[in-house]
Amino acid sequence: MKVRQATRDDLVRWFGSVPATMRALVVDDDGDVIGIAGLALMADHVQAFSAMKPALRGKTFVLAKVAVMFKAMLADAAGAVQAVCSEEEPESPDLLSKLGFVPVYDGVWRHG
Repeated sequence: MKVRQATRDDLVRWFGSVPATMRALVVDDDGDVIGIAGLALMADHVQAFSAMKPALRGKTFVLAKVAVMFKAMLADAAGAVQAVCSEEEPESPDLLSKLGFVPVYDGVWRHG
């Protein structure tokens, strides 16, 4: 497994199209993208996003590497970044906190 910058093809395969201007990282497992995390430029804000397939669960070393690389992306982001805290991921609040996000309202968190 390796962590690398996402290509346009990666984004199309994951989302079906490129829904916004994005900068993202992917976890590539022998040509299969099993995780993605990045920033999307929306009309009125920058949105953080992430998702993973079951094959990535429990791979703490790889997930830690993604977190470090994602934190660098956040440092380079212009202005505030928003994230939605997933109710389906019990570790989501802790991870967002470690990345420097703070809760704002109704599951929305903000960085910067």
